[in-house]
Amino acid sequence: MVHVYCGNGKGKSTASIGICVRAAGNDIPVLLVQFLKDDTSGELKVLNNLSNVQVMHSDKFFGFTWDMNEEEMKEQADIFSKMLAKVEGWIDEKLQEIQGDEKSEAIQRDSNIMTGIKLLVILDEIIPTIDCKLVEESVLFKLMDKYNMNDVEIVLTGRNPSEKLKSRADYISCIEAVKHPYEKGITARPGVEY
Repeated sequence: MVHVYCGNGKGKSTASIGICVRAAGNDIPVLLVQFLKDDTSGELKVLNNLSNVQVMHSDKFFGFTWDMNEEEMKEQADIFSKMLAKVEGWIDEKLQEIQGDEKSEAIQRDSNIMTGIKLLVILDEIIPTIDCKLVEESVLFKLMDKYNMNDVEIVLTGRNPSEKLKSRADYISCIEAVKHPYEKGITARPGVEY
């Protein structure tokens, strides 16, 4: 199934980390892919220590999209394209491993194949990459269409998903900013916002 965590409030990535931990706690392999972020967020220190969670992000950080020039936007788009190809490779590899394990277990137990999701893929801040033309929405849909959504759960975060993307989602949680310390000039703080 496909989850969309959107809206102008704080907590979209936080919600995705929550489902990441929940899946990992149930022995489900997780791939957390962070777009438009570097590797300094506090949760990564914890997630990198979990054996069934893999974190991926761009090796080169360009900052906010509105600060990027045309050349940087093109380079970032190329990096994101390669990252999505790696996501597809990770899913294919993990599904093959799991299918092999399930066949062995089914033969040993002489029972049905296990049910439930097999993998969780979180594409954190993928939605703004589509808005900024760093990732084509059709490429994301192609990735989603390749896999049985009963096997692979996909979480997408970011503001302003398109109507087409919302129509493809099974879950949509819109996080609204009712009040935020930024309005008082308080900037992002480690341990809370990152």
